[in-house]
Amino acid sequence: MADEKLLQDELLSDEQLDEVIGGSIGNCALDSRFLYEHGLMDNFHSADDFFNNWESYYPELQAAWKKAGIFMDSQIEFPNSYFAGSGNRISWEEASKIVSEKFPKIRSVPKKFLE
Repeated sequence: MADEKLLQDELLSDEQLDEVIGGSIGNCALDSRFLYEHGLMDNFHSADDFFNNWESYYPELQAAWKKAGIFMDSQIEFPNSYFAGSGNRISWEEASKIVSEKFPKIRSVPKKFLE
């Protein structure tokens, strides 16, 4: 019983998990895959790509979100922030819904890159 209580205390919320995946570098890699699948990026990039070449890949990612009418802000140690319309902050789920509604999925990231 004590072990179950200890495990329960160790569970993370979705918000905490967002920060564990690597802050914005991890978020940016996931965003690039998503936006690539919806045709807003010509290529997708890994977390290593963003870590090693932030100056090149970050503006490309921002430009892809902008095509969907979304401003994305990123700071390396925090999850990405998304803004739509007149600057209203929205969740990633809301941002991805906007993209999905405007730009249907046209391709998938090859499975070898998802491992």
